[in-house]
Amino acid sequence: CQKKSQGREMQIVPATLEGCVVRMSDAISYVGQDFEDAIRMGILKKSELPEGIKRELGESNTDIINSLVTDIIINSYTRDEIIFSSDVAEKVFELKQFNTERIYKSPRLKGKKTKLKTAFKFLFEKFLSALNQSEEESLIFKEWIFNRGKNKGADYVNSNLPEQVIVDYVASMTDRYFNNTYIKCKR
Repeated sequence: CQKKSQGREMQIVPATLEGCVVRMSDAISYVGQDFEDAIRMGILKKSELPEGIKRELGESNTDIINSLVTDIIINSYTRDEIIFSSDVAEKVFELKQFNTERIYKSPRLKGKKTKLKTAFKFLFEKFLSALNQSEEESLIFKEWIFNRGKNKGADYVNSNLPEQVIVDYVASMTDRYFNNTYIKCKR
Protein backbone atom coordinates (compact mmCIF):
# COMPACT_ATOMS: atom_id res chain seq x y z
CA CYS A 1 0.00 0.00 0.00
CA GLN A 2 1.45 3.38 -0.92
CA LYS A 3 0.70 6.75 0.53
CA LYS A 4 1.65 10.25 -0.54
CA SER A 5 3.82 11.95 2.00
CA GLN A 6 5.75 15.17 1.66
CA GLY A 7 5.87 16.53 -1.84
CA ARG A 8 5.50 13.92 -4.51
CA GLU A 9 7.58 11.20 -2.85
CA MET A 10 5.82 7.89 -2.41
CA GLN A 11 6.33 6.12 0.88
CA ILE A 12 5.27 2.56 1.67
CA VAL A 13 2.97 2.33 4.67
CA PRO A 14 3.19 -1.05 6.42
CA ALA A 15 -0.24 -2.72 6.51
CA THR A 16 -2.11 -5.82 5.47
CA LEU A 17 -3.36 -5.98 1.90
CA GLU A 18 -6.89 -5.84 3.28
CA GLY A 19 -6.03 -2.66 5.19
CA CYS A 20 -4.55 -1.16 2.04
CA VAL A 21 -7.71 -1.96 0.10
CA VAL A 22 -9.78 -0.18 2.76
CA ARG A 23 -7.46 2.84 2.75
CA MET A 24 -7.44 3.06 -1.05
CA SER A 25 -11.22 2.52 -1.25
CA ASP A 26 -11.77 5.44 1.09
CA ALA A 27 -9.60 7.72 -1.04
CA ILE A 28 -11.26 6.53 -4.25
CA SER A 29 -14.74 7.09 -2.86
CA TYR A 30 -14.30 10.70 -1.78
CA VAL A 31 -11.85 12.28 -4.22
CA GLY A 32 -14.26 12.49 -7.17
CA GLN A 33 -17.44 12.70 -5.10
CA ASP A 34 -16.24 15.83 -3.33
CA PHE A 35 -15.69 17.48 -6.73
CA GLU A 36 -19.21 16.55 -7.89
CA ASP A 37 -20.70 17.71 -4.59
CA ALA A 38 -18.91 21.06 -5.00
CA ILE A 39 -20.44 21.45 -8.46
CA ARG A 40 -23.91 20.60 -7.12
CA MET A 41 -23.47 23.17 -4.31
CA GLY A 42 -22.32 25.88 -6.74
CA ILE A 43 -18.78 26.10 -5.35
CA LEU A 44 -17.17 24.98 -8.62
CA LYS A 45 -17.98 24.52 -12.29
CA LYS A 46 -17.16 21.27 -14.05
CA SER A 47 -14.95 23.20 -16.48
CA GLU A 48 -12.63 24.21 -13.59
CA LEU A 49 -11.21 20.70 -13.22
CA PRO A 50 -7.62 20.78 -14.57
CA GLU A 51 -7.20 19.28 -18.05
CA GLY A 52 -4.50 16.81 -16.96
CA ILE A 53 -6.83 15.31 -14.38
CA LYS A 54 -9.67 15.12 -16.92
CA ARG A 55 -7.40 13.35 -19.41
CA GLU A 56 -5.94 10.84 -16.96
CA LEU A 57 -8.87 10.19 -14.60
CA GLY A 58 -12.02 11.55 -16.25
CA GLU A 59 -14.33 14.37 -15.28
CA SER A 60 -17.16 12.66 -13.43
CA ASN A 61 -17.08 10.68 -10.20
CA THR A 62 -18.05 7.54 -12.15
CA ASP A 63 -15.15 8.03 -14.59
CA ILE A 64 -12.71 8.78 -11.77
CA ILE A 65 -13.72 5.70 -9.78
CA ASN A 66 -13.47 3.54 -12.89
CA SER A 67 -10.02 4.92 -13.76
CA LEU A 68 -8.68 4.48 -10.23
CA VAL A 69 -10.07 0.98 -9.67
CA THR A 70 -8.88 -0.19 -13.09
CA ASP A 71 -5.42 1.25 -12.46
CA ILE A 72 -5.16 -0.42 -9.05
CA ILE A 73 -6.19 -3.80 -10.48
CA ILE A 74 -3.69 -3.55 -13.33
CA ASN A 75 -0.84 -2.42 -11.08
CA SER A 76 -1.54 -4.65 -8.08
CA TYR A 77 -2.50 -7.94 -9.72
CA THR A 78 -0.11 -10.74 -8.66
CA ARG A 79 1.80 -8.35 -6.39
CA ASP A 80 2.05 -8.10 -2.63
CA GLU A 81 1.03 -4.45 -2.63
CA ILE A 82 -1.95 -2.34 -3.59
CA ILE A 83 -0.74 0.57 -5.71
CA PHE A 84 -1.61 3.11 -8.37
CA SER A 85 0.66 3.59 -11.37
CA SER A 86 2.96 6.56 -10.92
CA ASP A 87 0.99 8.64 -13.49
CA VAL A 88 -2.34 7.99 -11.79
CA ALA A 89 -0.84 8.50 -8.31
CA GLU A 90 0.39 11.91 -9.50
CA LYS A 91 -3.08 12.88 -10.78
CA VAL A 92 -4.74 11.67 -7.55
CA PHE A 93 -2.29 13.85 -5.62
CA GLU A 94 -3.12 16.81 -7.91
CA LEU A 95 -6.87 16.21 -7.53
CA LYS A 96 -6.54 16.11 -3.73
CA GLN A 97 -4.59 19.39 -3.83
CA PHE A 98 -7.20 20.90 -6.16
CA ASN A 99 -10.01 19.79 -3.81
CA THR A 100 -8.19 21.22 -0.80
CA GLU A 101 -7.56 24.62 -2.37
CA ARG A 102 -10.78 25.03 -4.34
CA ILE A 103 -13.34 23.20 -2.17
CA TYR A 104 -12.31 22.63 1.44
CA LYS A 105 -10.76 26.10 1.82
CA SER A 106 -13.43 27.88 -0.24
CA PRO A 107 -15.07 30.89 1.42
CA ARG A 108 -18.31 29.81 -0.28
CA LEU A 109 -18.19 26.61 1.75
CA LYS A 110 -18.36 28.57 5.03
CA GLY A 111 -22.01 29.49 4.50
CA LYS A 112 -22.75 25.90 3.52
CA LYS A 113 -21.09 24.70 6.75
CA THR A 114 -23.38 26.92 8.82
CA LYS A 115 -26.44 25.50 7.04
CA LEU A 116 -25.07 21.98 7.51
CA LYS A 117 -24.59 22.52 11.25
CA THR A 118 -28.17 23.77 11.46
CA ALA A 119 -29.40 20.66 9.62
CA PHE A 120 -27.38 18.31 11.87
CA LYS A 121 -28.69 20.00 15.00
CA PHE A 122 -32.27 19.90 13.73
CA LEU A 123 -32.12 16.20 12.80
CA PHE A 124 -30.34 15.26 16.02
CA GLU A 125 -33.02 16.95 18.13
CA LYS A 126 -35.85 15.52 16.00
CA PHE A 127 -34.48 11.97 16.24
CA LEU A 128 -33.74 12.30 19.96
CA SER A 129 -37.33 13.37 20.57
CA ALA A 130 -38.59 10.45 18.45
CA LEU A 131 -36.45 8.00 20.43
CA ASN A 132 -37.45 9.42 23.81
CA GLN A 133 -41.14 9.27 22.88
CA SER A 134 -40.89 5.92 21.03
CA GLU A 135 -42.37 7.45 17.85
CA GLU A 136 -42.28 4.34 15.69
CA GLU A 137 -43.53 6.28 12.65
CA SER A 138 -40.38 8.41 12.73
CA LEU A 139 -37.74 7.87 10.05
CA ILE A 140 -35.16 6.80 12.62
CA PHE A 141 -37.37 3.84 13.53
CA LYS A 142 -38.65 2.97 10.05
CA GLU A 143 -35.37 3.37 8.19
CA TRP A 144 -32.80 2.51 10.85
CA ILE A 145 -33.84 0.88 14.12
CA PHE A 146 -36.32 -1.63 12.68
CA ASN A 147 -33.49 -2.94 10.43
CA ARG A 148 -31.10 -3.57 13.34
CA GLY A 149 -31.53 -7.27 14.02
CA LYS A 150 -34.25 -9.33 15.57
CA ASN A 151 -37.23 -7.96 17.50
CA LYS A 152 -37.36 -4.75 15.42
CA GLY A 153 -34.07 -3.46 16.81
CA ALA A 154 -35.07 -3.51 20.49
CA ASP A 155 -31.76 -5.13 21.52
CA TYR A 156 -29.86 -2.50 19.55
CA VAL A 157 -31.76 0.39 21.15
CA ASN A 158 -31.51 -1.10 24.66
CA SER A 159 -27.75 -1.64 24.39
CA ASN A 160 -26.90 1.87 23.11
CA LEU A 161 -27.45 5.39 24.34
CA PRO A 162 -30.03 7.28 22.26
CA GLU A 163 -27.30 9.71 21.16
CA GLN A 164 -25.22 6.80 19.81
CA VAL A 165 -28.19 5.40 17.89
CA ILE A 166 -28.62 8.81 16.25
CA VAL A 167 -24.91 9.11 15.48
CA ASP A 168 -24.94 5.63 13.90
CA TYR A 169 -27.96 6.50 11.78
CA VAL A 170 -26.66 9.86 10.58
CA ALA A 171 -23.16 8.43 9.94
CA SER A 172 -24.72 5.84 7.62
CA MET A 173 -26.26 8.53 5.40
CA THR A 174 -24.87 9.71 2.09
CA ASP A 175 -24.84 13.48 1.56
CA ARG A 176 -27.86 13.27 -0.71
CA TYR A 177 -29.80 11.05 1.71
CA PHE A 178 -28.95 13.39 4.61
CA ASN A 179 -30.20 16.40 2.65
CA ASN A 180 -33.39 14.63 1.57
CA THR A 181 -34.01 13.47 5.15
CA TYR A 182 -33.57 17.03 6.41
CA ILE A 183 -36.02 18.36 3.81
CA LYS A 184 -38.53 15.59 4.60
CA CYS A 185 -38.31 16.18 8.37
CA LYS A 186 -38.56 19.99 8.01
CA ARG A 187 -42.04 19.74 6.48
